[in-house]
Amino acid sequence: MDAAVGQAIQGGRYLARAAALNRNVASRTQDLDASGNAAAIDRGELHAHLHASLGGRSGDSNYGELSLDFRDGSDNPLPGVPTLRSATTEAQFRNDETQMLSRRVATPVPVGARSARIRIGMLYRGGTAPSVDVFADNVGFVLSRDAGTPDPFPLDTELLDHPGFEGPRVSVSRPRFGDGWINADSPFQQVDYGTPGFPSLRVGADVGGGRAFVRSTAIGGTSRLLETLDLTRNATEVDTGLLALHLAGWFGGLGSDPDLARLTATCRNQKGQILPGGSFSVGDVSFLQRNNQSTLLPREGVFRIPAATRSILLELTMENRSNDGSIAALADNLSVQLTRGLACGSPQCITLSSSAPASAKAVTGTLAAQLNVLNANPPAFSPSTWTQVYRKNENANPALNRSFNCNDPRIIPLNEAFGDAVSYLQDAGEVTLDNCSSAFYRFTFGLPAAFQNATLYGVANVDDQARIFLNGNPITGEMLADSFGSDTLDANGTRVMTWPTRDAFSTNDVSLFRGGTNELVFAVCSDASQFEPAGLEFEARVQVDTFAALTLDSHLLSTATGGVRNFFLDAGPGNGRRPYLIVGSFDGMWPGLSINGYTVPLNRDFYFDFLLGSPNAFILGSSGTLSTAG
Repeated sequence: MDAAVGQAIQGGRYLARAAALNRNVASRTQDLDASGNAAAIDRGELHAHLHASLGGRSGDSNYGELSLDFRDGSDNPLPGVPTLRSATTEAQFRNDETQMLSRRVATPVPVGARSARIRIGMLYRGGTAPSVDVFADNVGFVLSRDAGTPDPFPLDTELLDHPGFEGPRVSVSRPRFGDGWINADSPFQQVDYGTPGFPSLRVGADVGGGRAFVRSTAIGGTSRLLETLDLTRNATEVDTGLLALHLAGWFGGLGSDPDLARLTATCRNQKGQILPGGSFSVGDVSFLQRNNQSTLLPREGVFRIPAATRSILLELTMENRSNDGSIAALADNLSVQLTRGLACGSPQCITLSSSAPASAKAVTGTLAAQLNVLNANPPAFSPSTWTQVYRKNENANPALNRSFNCNDPRIIPLNEAFGDAVSYLQDAGEVTLDNCSSAFYRFTFGLPAAFQNATLYGVANVDDQARIFLNGNPITGEMLADSFGSDTLDANGTRVMTWPTRDAFSTNDVSLFRGGTNELVFAVCSDASQFEPAGLEFEARVQVDTFAALTLDSHLLSTATGGVRNFFLDAGPGNGRRPYLIVGSFDGMWPGLSINGYTVPLNRDFYFDFLLGSPNAFILGSSGTLSTAG
């Protein structure tokens, strides 16, 4: 090892070397007792920081890795908490140099942890040498109340290290944001386009894939590569509800093999718990979508990051679906970026905002009386008792964004800004009843008659406080007297919408939604302070997975005389102008086909293949484009 490497990593005079023979695995383990920190751990206050410098010799793919797992008071691994591993230091990650790379694991200590097991592994990756020749230095472990957050991730910038699997031609010795891929299960292999039996050079050129793609060399089962993004650095913006994650990549396979590859992102809070609605993926290109060709196809999606997310686990998964040997799934040119805005990632997405038509109904009385009414269910809507709201957008003129008193005779309330806030939503109009009164504000949106999943999420500025109802059901906390600022919680620990910050709101409780017209009502209390204005602005999205209704005019057909039966397909307005295809099978509905993460209740047989390969031949109109109405 060159002395310059030691100087670069500040490694002092010595390093540790593992030289196990006969391709054995060398490792060292320490267990640290954290029971004295139990109270702080269970409050979610502590973070663990593990680091080391690891490496190997030029041209040698043997590698070192750090691992960290947490255990309960009986020395059992915590259920649902995976072992954390740093990225490996194989030759391609070192640019085939005799080099050492800094590797780290930084994570909130999960609730219930009473000890930590730390391991340095030095592993054989293959090659002609029979020994494991791996180096380690500068090992350290710290428990801290400080998350150690670096600068925020930039937006609209590639965050993955080594997304294109180009091997030594791409330097990842100094990753920009993380520590690169972690090999979680089985070995992966970088394969050149044009290799016999794999996608051709033409495919590589078509997908812009460079020289190589990646595949798993496991036999059966599932293989995973992992990377982790520490979002504590972006916590402030995450909690506004306006950050989204853009996932993209090329995914495919070999011939008619049904194996699948996907890129999944899982959002976790400060305690390491998976957040509701915080797991999403792209990929799963089926052999049908590839037309039985050995190729890769692009897939992408943009997904809202739930408020309170503090880390995102990224998994490239390759899954054997045929149990016929090695995994034949492929991936290349993956991409993970943060972006701003409310994003949609489901088949149907509805955009809502305070710029839409709305009605309001005033609430009067003492502050206590107003809160009693506003925190209860909204009154029934009637055009004769609800009035149209006033609307404008003062974001471009911050000089007008000031508080005032409705009792001041010099003030014309509706000449003033409707919402006084620290930051504004640029694409949403501010709305009010009279800029002085507490009131209910009613907005509506429509859903198809049949759907299987629905999620509402958004962000709002309210003045002074608000409670939000979906079809009469509260989805935010109960308003309190004289409560202001951000991150206010009610007695049940549910977020309250408060001035002067914008706050996120959401629900994925499908039972709160209904087919047809839905009501989103903001109950706004203006008298929680002595100053006005009174109003709100908001942006929101509704994502819904719909069933396409396929019906027949009759289920009977005479075998003697024959006849014609007509299909009717209604996929809803959200699917208007989209292509459709009708297929079927004689072999029943179980186990079905997995396409893009959905299980289609059909099995592949001769009838399925015929309808797929000969659209509009046996069933006239079995393939086409839906009307605007769907």
